[in-house]
Amino acid sequence: MRVKFVVSLLVSFILSGAFAQGKYDKIDKIARAKIPSKYTYSPKGIANYLVQFAKTEEEKARILFVYTTAVIEYDLKRSGTQVTPFWTINNGVGVCQHYAELYTALCGHVGLKCAYVTGYARNDRGYRPFQRAKGKPHAWNVVRINGKWYIVDATWADGGNSVIRLSKDIRRKQMHFDETYWMADPEEMILTHWPRNARWQLLDGVVKLRQFKRNNYAIKNVKKRVSPY
Repeated sequence: MRVKFVVSLLVSFILSGAFAQGKYDKIDKIARAKIPSKYTYSPKGIANYLVQFAKTEEEKARILFVYTTAVIEYDLKRSGTQVTPFWTINNGVGVCQHYAELYTALCGHVGLKCAYVTGYARNDRGYRPFQRAKGKPHAWNVVRINGKWYIVDATWADGGNSVIRLSKDIRRKQMHFDETYWMADPEEMILTHWPRNARWQLLDGVVKLRQFKRNNYAIKNVKKRVSPY
């Protein structure tokens, strides 16, 4: 039973990721490209430049999200403390706090409603089903698209990059992006992300922290959830 659950989960992730990649190819490429210097004077300038290529509210949220994953390299040692989003852009390094703060700022500049969420995360870059796990402090976002809130996590979506050798003298930098954490399914995200503000679980019933730290079975037990109202 557990094996079937894991396999079905992996298949759904792969299929949803493939669809999203084709859907957003054009704006994703723009988000990762170099921005003309006349727009890089501030996060507002960058945000306004990027969203001019977006036709819908969803595309606006997406292009700013992908830009956030592309402009920051996760680096605990070199990241600043109590810094501005503009510092993060200029220095190109940060941790979850900086990814979430930058995305919040970019969205705000173009009229998108976006909230900065703090809480706990289990097992970085994913989780091992049915295994007890301790929660670690983490930050991510929820963004409102077409009247509905969605969970997004730029830190976990940023899979880093690698250098591909095309020939003896030619190498290309390839970025890795995880679609799982863009407009994520709340029922799947609660397995790895527990927000301090229960509202941002985006679930009909609230999962308590003790359930989150226990195991996936405890989290999925709907009968143990309480009303968020």
